[in-house]
Formats: sequence, C-alpha cells, structure tokens
Amino acid sequence: MPRVDKYGTQSPIALLRQIIDFNGLLYNRQALEEKKYLVDCLFTGCMNPKSGSFYVDSRLQRHYTVVACDVPTDDVLNTIFYQILDAHLARFDPICAKYTEKFIKATTILFKKMVKDPTLRPTAKKFHYQFNLRDFSKIIKNLMLSNPNFYKAQPDKLGRLWVHECNRVYLDRLLFEKDVEIFQQSCKDGAKALELNNDELFKEPNIFTSFIAACRGQEKNYLEIEDIASLKKVLEDKL
Repeated sequence: MPRVDKYGTQSPIALLRQIIDFNGLLYNRQALEEKKYLVDCLFTGCMNPKSGSFYVDSRLQRHYTVVACDVPTDDVLNTIFYQILDAHLARFDPICAKYTEKFIKATTILFKKMVKDPTLRPTAKKFHYQFNLRDFSKIIKNLMLSNPNFYKAQPDKLGRLWVHECNRVYLDRLLFEKDVEIFQQSCKDGAKALELNNDELFKEPNIFTSFIAACRGQEKNYLEIEDIASLKKVLEDKL
C-alpha cells in the first residue's frame, strides 16, 4: 500500500491529502451528482525517528503542526525520576536512602548507551529494538517494588535488584551475541555510578520474583531467589 509509484506519490498519502484539501468532500464516481462529506475527523501521524525515509510529502505536511521530541537531557531525566524514586527510598534506612541519585545516574548512563548505539537500531530482523523512555521508567518502577524491611544497610542487594531490572527490560529482548555484549558492557559502565562491588552485583543467578513467597503462603514480597533449585521446585509444583 505505501509503495511509491512512478510519479513519486503514495496512494494512501494522496487520498489523505485530498480529503484534507477538500474538507472531507468526496464524490461518488458512479453518480457524480452525489456528494459525501467526512465530518468531525482529526488526522494525526507519527514517524519512526530511527528508520524509514524520513520524508513526508510536503503537500500533506503543510496541513499539520509538526512536533519533534528528542531524547531527554540528563537534567530532565534526573528531574523526573529523582523525585519519584527518592520518595520511595526515603522509607529505607539512611545508608540505602542516599542511593537515589546514584541509581538515576546509573540508569541514565545505560539508557543513553542503549538508545544511541548504532548496532542496536531497529532492522528487519531486530524490528522490536525500540528503546525509549518507557524502558527507563520500567527500571525505576520495578526498583520501587523493593520492601525496606529486606534491605537494611544492604545497598548491594538494591544494586542487584537494579541489575535484574536492567536485564529484564533490555537483555531479554536482545537476539544476537554482539548485542548482548554491548548491553553487558553498558550495564557495567552504568553500575560504576553505584560505587558498589561489581563482582557482587553481577553474580549469577540474579532473579527476583514475588511468587515464590506467595506460593509458600508468606507475604508477597519482591525478593531475590535463594537458588535455582528452589525456583525450579515452585515452578514444577505449579505445573
């Protein structure tokens, strides 16, 4: 449908332009005396900033207000997410509570590397590599699942939770070994901002769940698994 024809036009774009140009007036080509009006229609559109032709027919574009949003600056990211995460970590002990700025900085470093690395741009094989502000938000949102009662004076455990969330948000979507290597290095670069023991942060396995405690009849808390064997038992019991 959107293929450009030999005259340099695209049929859907030409139809939209005609509808807007003539205020929704259409004629029945079998009975030209019959007019039809499309009323109360609002046309909006968007373009992928990372791929495509980056061109819109100027005869159509003249009808639109064009808005472009770039990747937010570090100051904007800090302003938005610092306040959200700080309100949560304020419930923790003084040692963990002071890590808000470090978590935001670490997430910002990782986010910018994932967004700007040309290897991680969407392609036909990697069309789902759409990394944006939603990913940043998910990491912060899931950090806020932590319960202060289980992290007393243990910022390393919070750091492992951060690594886990980064893995779930980014690593689980990567298809190729080279992409995984880029992510892992970017994650380690971001983790430096936490100023914690990297060997401890990236020790495997690193899986957090809330369903293990729930399956044992305990209060549902988002916690790191004890080991793979305990996770396997719960899953097999559920099956």
